[in-house]
Amino acid sequence: MKRVYALMALMILLVGALPAALADDDEEYQGRGVAVAKLRAEHREKLQQLDQGYQERLSQLRYEHVRKVAGLEEGQLLNAAGLSDEEFEKLALLDRSRLREYADKEPAELREALQRVTVKRVAREDAFRKRVLSESEAEGARNRYEHAARNYEQAKRLFEERKRSWEDAVTAGNETAAVAYAKEYLGHAADMVIQSLEKVRAGIEGDDDLTDEEVEEALEEIDEKIAEMEAAKESLEAAETKEEVKAAGEGILAAWEGMRLRLKVHAELVVRTQVGDVLSRSEALERHLERVLAEMEDEGVDVEDLDEKLDDFSALIGSARDKLSSSQVLFAQAKEDGDRDALDEAKELARDAHDDLKEAHSILMVIVREVKAEGYDVEDDGEYVEVVEVDDDEQVVCCMAATAECMACAEGVSVEEFCEGNPGVDGCEDYDDDDGVDDAGEEDS
Repeated sequence: MKRVYALMALMILLVGALPAALADDDEEYQGRGVAVAKLRAEHREKLQQLDQGYQERLSQLRYEHVRKVAGLEEGQLLNAAGLSDEEFEKLALLDRSRLREYADKEPAELREALQRVTVKRVAREDAFRKRVLSESEAEGARNRYEHAARNYEQAKRLFEERKRSWEDAVTAGNETAAVAYAKEYLGHAADMVIQSLEKVRAGIEGDDDLTDEEVEEALEEIDEKIAEMEAAKESLEAAETKEEVKAAGEGILAAWEGMRLRLKVHAELVVRTQVGDVLSRSEALERHLERVLAEMEDEGVDVEDLDEKLDDFSALIGSARDKLSSSQVLFAQAKEDGDRDALDEAKELARDAHDDLKEAHSILMVIVREVKAEGYDVEDDGEYVEVVEVDDDEQVVCCMAATAECMACAEGVSVEEFCEGNPGVDGCEDYDDDDGVDDAGEEDS
């Protein structure tokens, strides 16, 4: 249900114990062959303690990768000393959080871990999506979602009205009216379930973070559940007596109980894939920032404080990644076994991951402002990371670009409110009060 803009031509994808995808980007700041002497003193002194062969290997890396490796502790550097050139380059391509995690391993364990890492190039337009959706397909899915959401609200309103009428009829002892109203409110209850399923269906149709196989499997089951509820609703419509309406209502309730967990599973699937997309984009963003900081340092700018902030950003992304991985295990269990407790725990871990991402976003905003203050540009495609607000009913998605719209979304305020306190942020130009018009709407004379 969202349009994806890729940050770079390549991205890093490392998930759990599965083979990972790491990539390089030849169009950005290169810096190959840079001497260790270009590093700041503390890092330079540490690397100069290594043997000449190790230093020569480092000099063959891109400068931003040399800077990352130089941030390792001495013991971590020694763990990587025996790696082949290919293994060492894989290690250098990792984001800061995973670089430290891998470098903490003993040499044999480190080599084994790097065997699960592969390097591949990914086309820019395909970097953050698992399937291709045309603009018309994406728009159609959005429209179907909005249509189902409106129908759900209407069904909910009618359900509440008819239920009150049924209660009044029961209180008044009017059995004929009570049966009629019961039939109506039960029908609207069935409509609420159907429209809930339609919303999830549209969400899945418009999600390019799902594979074709995942979409096909999910839609097949959702269609079955919709057909099941439609059949229960037909039985209700055919009912005439009090007993028949009661039996039909029990059938609707039984159908709902049988599909409630599956509805939650499919709704959670959409949220989960979006959080996974956030992580991939965050890793790509970190690599972009690495290049920016390397360029700044190469031109004589002191970036030590920015490096510390990027370390914090990477640590939070790593924490979110670990929580999502644990959540995925529980989610798979819930999907396979119908384990409600596993689903609830999986959702809680996803929320915790989301909290890490929000905190990472706050750090990102500070980094972006400080980089811009030095006269450097961190923009790429204009959209870096989307933050998913995990909620039981809806998902609110905030981008993580250095723009007024994204930052206002993350802070939970309107763009206008955000711009009042942050007039210099991109996108706040339209909210500039200094336009020759006073508060009363009259031009100054």
